[in-house]
Amino acid sequence: MSWAKSAAVAVAVAVALGLVAVLLLGGCGGPNVSANAKCDGLAFTSDEMPTAAPQTLVLVELSRNSQGAREAVIQAIDPTVTSVVSDGGVVRLLVSGGEGQAISESACLNGAAAIKVDRNNDETQRNAQDTAVSAIEGDVADQLEGIKIAPRGNLSNLLAAAPGELRSLATASGTDSGAPVSVLLVSDLTSPASRGNCLNLDGVEASQEVADAVVARCLETRQLRKLPAGVALRIVRPQLTPGDSATATLSTFLDKSLCAQLTEGGGCVPGSAGRE
Repeated sequence: MSWAKSAAVAVAVAVALGLVAVLLLGGCGGPNVSANAKCDGLAFTSDEMPTAAPQTLVLVELSRNSQGAREAVIQAIDPTVTSVVSDGGVVRLLVSGGEGQAISESACLNGAAAIKVDRNNDETQRNAQDTAVSAIEGDVADQLEGIKIAPRGNLSNLLAAAPGELRSLATASGTDSGAPVSVLLVSDLTSPASRGNCLNLDGVEASQEVADAVVARCLETRQLRKLPAGVALRIVRPQLTPGDSATATLSTFLDKSLCAQLTEGGGCVPGSAGRE
């Protein structure tokens, strides 16, 4: 074989091997995900998104900033993160440290674009998705660690932001008007609030009737507003703030009241991201 033919064969082999490497590493739909990846909100995108990518607004009330509290939040949002990475979706995450603290926006889960990680090989896809979930949740953990905790909570302010935030999600890339929309609230629901705040529970009796009246008062004073029609609500109460059994009981009653009065259907969506 002549030198020219040998060189041509070598180039052809190199190109073929390079193409195989690209397909194995990058696969279809989006950039390669390294083990040290950090999510910037646009890092995990795919060319093959569902026609109606689900939109999820995640609201976190962080009432104490211990490692255990942060891990509880990560565990609460893990089903949502895992779902969007594998099936596609748009997620916006906001965190409140309480009264007087600015609501913190996730640089990663900012709702600017749909997230999905897919590959042309099942094993490669599983590894890429696992790495993406770890990277996203690592960024959220870093965000949580920087949250300053105020003496009093401001859950009403966080919930009041939901309607406007949901409108911003609707404009995100890769979604359409038929996309399912939901809110995931992560809170123990019983953080101390200031006087005048409709969710001030100081001295409140732990009963369903009282919890119903509290939420009704929030709606009457417009400190809270109903979620838009068709928006589903899930509440996860990871016990971020340690409390006695009376506090836990009140939290259960308030959970039911919020689900009944803030949603069009009069109840929360059950499942892995919520309490049965």
